[in-house]
Amino acid sequence: MFRSSSGNEPTVSVVIPTYNMEKYLPQTLKSVSSQTLSNIEVIVIDDGSTDGTVSLIQQYCLEDSRVRLVKLASNSNRPAVPRNRGIAESRGKFVAFLDADDLWVPWKLQRQVQVLETHPELTMAHSAMWIYPGRKSLETLRHLPNPIHRSSITNLKRWNAVSCSSAIVRRCALVALGGFDESVELRAIEDYHLWLRLGMAGQFGFITEIHGYYRTNPSSTYALEDMAARLQYLRTIGLIDAVPDTRRTPSRVLIRAAGYPASIYRYAIEAPMRRALGRSANVA
Repeated sequence: MFRSSSGNEPTVSVVIPTYNMEKYLPQTLKSVSSQTLSNIEVIVIDDGSTDGTVSLIQQYCLEDSRVRLVKLASNSNRPAVPRNRGIAESRGKFVAFLDADDLWVPWKLQRQVQVLETHPELTMAHSAMWIYPGRKSLETLRHLPNPIHRSSITNLKRWNAVSCSSAIVRRCALVALGGFDESVELRAIEDYHLWLRLGMAGQFGFITEIHGYYRTNPSSTYALEDMAARLQYLRTIGLIDAVPDTRRTPSRVLIRAAGYPASIYRYAIEAPMRRALGRSANVA
């Protein structure tokens, strides 16, 4: 199912942590196998699944040598643990994270690598992701990052606009920071914690293209956690100035609505045109 890679070292290491994702993982792996950038490795870290997830991954490993299965001895109950194991096992220049129930468009990795190669000052890049499934496109449009806002540590401190499944990071930067913090206090926001540290250590960019779909469901980690308390912890350790206020005030609704024309142009018109013309993605 997967194409063979060329070269001794992969350009990108794709890290996929999974736990009881037999239902969704085939779609996720298919979206990785369809990438136009073929020189990749796929590291799937099973966090103690009790369904048929492991058997499914083993079958993929037989079909393509780029896929590797790493099994943890028991369920860690912390996403940071399997992700860190994936980083430790990785060999690529870049590391891309993908949740086991999310999907990528075929050109996701190629477009992101082009940006990072063109902008060596960036330690990380991320892209827009559609909410999937069960949401109408017009409804999910308001969840897309505003393309006229530049990526900066100041904006990141106000709210986490980086979807983990959209992020690609230089491996050397991850190693330098020690990867994800596995503290239980950071469960469900360990990715936000890492983005903040990466943002303070170097620059990052937002690619104004839609590169995938992230799934939302009531049983997700985010839905089960007291997010206000988690974010308050980030404030107490000095990474953010205040817990983000997510209330939909009239002024915020107007500001968001004013950004819709830019979103439609950047995501629906400019991005496809740049890709069709072979131009590098726009970075905000």
